[in-house]
Amino acid sequence: MIAKSLATVLAGAWRRAPSLLTLTPTQLDHFTPVLIGTNTGGLGWWRIRQSELRSTRAARSLREAYRQNSALAGTYESALQSLLPRLRAAGVEPILIKGWAVARLYPEPGLRPYCDADLCVRPDQLPAALEVLRSGTDSYHWVDLHEGVPDVTDRCWDELFRRSRQVQLGTLDVRILSPEDQLRQLCLHWRRHLDCVPLGLCDVAVLLETQPEEFDWDYCLRGDPVLVDWVLCVVGLACRLLGAGLSDTTVAARVRELPAWLVRRVLWQWQAGWTKPSLVECLRRPTKLTGAVMNHWLDPLKAAYRMRISPRRSLAWIQLAALLGRPYEVVLRLARLLGKRWRRPAPLVPFSVHPQREPSRFL
Repeated sequence: MIAKSLATVLAGAWRRAPSLLTLTPTQLDHFTPVLIGTNTGGLGWWRIRQSELRSTRAARSLREAYRQNSALAGTYESALQSLLPRLRAAGVEPILIKGWAVARLYPEPGLRPYCDADLCVRPDQLPAALEVLRSGTDSYHWVDLHEGVPDVTDRCWDELFRRSRQVQLGTLDVRILSPEDQLRQLCLHWRRHLDCVPLGLCDVAVLLETQPEEFDWDYCLRGDPVLVDWVLCVVGLACRLLGAGLSDTTVAARVRELPAWLVRRVLWQWQAGWTKPSLVECLRRPTKLTGAVMNHWLDPLKAAYRMRISPRRSLAWIQLAALLGRPYEVVLRLARLLGKRWRRPAPLVPFSVHPQREPSRFL
């Protein structure tokens, strides 16, 4: 099964000295497209760089992915160092999330690719930030500007900003979330993405194994009970599937009890994301049809996210919610399509802006 083998390849791949990968050249040829397709080619190279597999044809593709990641990282770091002083001169102090904020924790820049910078600003500073990006002569297509911090909807901006910290990027100080808020944001972002990308779990694993001694689990797991359950489950997935280490024994005991449906759903998505079965194939093999219906058309992860259900609820309950929620989703999509049809098109800008869609809790 591709999904379980992918988890085996990525297990511990983010560590400075990971265990050597015991694969045959034929097996490596088979998994290399999967690794590159999931943006984990650099991690694959990191695991085989000191083995006999490093001289194979597949290894050259993985090494090239690693080199491209390193080159892009340097490009985006330089661009970030030129943009942040302009924002600060306009009175905007952004918080950088994901991207470089996580990639800096990996042993090498080539292990964790990123192609944008997610900058979060206080809602009342959004107009000033937009003015800076619009007035610049450079193209800021690599900027994702957020009003507040996405996903962490049960934390106010003042609290997130007060606990944030500055880290060094060259000669520049960059503001990032505290380790507790960063772990929470990454877990909840993985939940919202709904595609269960393996790289997102690797990010969670890196944060777990590089957290400082003063990491405050009580604060990290404080807030909305549904969101807390999701954080614990995503941490548990990183430990179960990728072998991430967790030093806190109390939290380790809580994340060990993972819902069985969630593990199966993630593995199914990893498998289907690479080799999604066609309708004809599903009809020929009823077992695949059942899996496609349960995991795609009645996606429990999507239903649990959209209806704010804890992942610890039974699969039957979540599938029922997915079934009942289908008419609502259809009506909502039609309303959005009609709204787009009659809405005046927004002016094109060379960057992405993400205003807060939920009732703002960041003020």
